[in-house]
Amino acid sequence: MKKFICFLLACLLFVGCSYTDFSNVYASSNEDVYYRIGNETTYLYKTSDLIDSTSGRWFLLPNTYFVKKISATDDNVLYVEFDGIDGYVSTSNLTRVYETPATPYPLNITFDIVDIANAVMYTEPDTNSSCVGIIPYDATNIKSYGTCLGTAVVEANGNVWYYCTYQSAGQGKISGYIYNTVVCNAISVNANTEDLATEPIVNVNGDGLLAPELKNSESILLIVGLGIPALVLLYLLFKPERHNRKIRQKLLSKSPKTVTYIEKHNGKDELDF
Repeated sequence: MKKFICFLLACLLFVGCSYTDFSNVYASSNEDVYYRIGNETTYLYKTSDLIDSTSGRWFLLPNTYFVKKISATDDNVLYVEFDGIDGYVSTSNLTRVYETPATPYPLNITFDIVDIANAVMYTEPDTNSSCVGIIPYDATNIKSYGTCLGTAVVEANGNVWYYCTYQSAGQGKISGYIYNTVVCNAISVNANTEDLATEPIVNVNGDGLLAPELKNSESILLIVGLGIPALVLLYLLFKPERHNRKIRQKLLSKSPKTVTYIEKHNGKDELDF
């Protein structure tokens, strides 16, 4: 009867495990984690050293929008993605959010090329860097990621460059920097006004933490809490009965020895019948 009860309890615990949402353990670690950009001077850098030079920066990230975390290099630097571009950013200018933004990156931010001259695209915001390709004059709807401060080609026009992507049949897809004097009709980036939580949230029914790492911890604790008792019960159910074997052996050692008729009458005259 005791074995049956142990077996029944173990079955119930394993059934509970089977209905547990184990996907949280794996899926939650794969959920996107976003950080909000907190000012107008946050750069996306090319290396984790955050080298503050024309060769070490990608572009300025737009304030109020988001970067998606890829990994953390240390307490002060995150490896992130912004609109398909990977780079590094200082955490001092970021705020963690516990919801997925509907619009993490600006949409349809483009500009046109002036109809006077072709635009030369460079690997860095500097005319001394390598040429990536040419954007023809009067080209339109060039995708822009952001601006970057580089060298001033014309003093009167300052040192602002655009990091952008252009695709053509002859050159394929090319990405790089072009100087501001060849840009026109640039679309401004409007602020992202989404109101997202900056602290972990619990649903009305008390579950569903929106922090992926917290959901992960909850799932692991639940699995351990159900799995360990089930294993203990199975051990008790199928463990070797060493104690019982010892008792049986002890009883057998004390039982009367069987004596044959020959041994009993050894050396004596056989009885007459």
